[in-house]
Amino acid sequence: MPRDPRAYLWDVREAVTDIQGFVAGLDLSAYATISHDRVWATIQTALPTLAETVQGLLTELGEE
Repeated sequence: MPRDPRAYLWDVREAVTDIQGFVAGLDLSAYATISHDRVWATIQTALPTLAETVQGLLTELGEE
């Protein structure tokens, strides 16, 4: 059974919201004071989910 495209879009929204929530309010000086490893670990956790979701949506829509 095909997945509703809205479900893919919801997953994309959630992944982007996670990334935005982590970097919200960080300017260059704030970014410099936190661990770069922590920032990238958090973002890299969300990116594969985002990529897989977009790929699934494209496949579902026949764009792939």
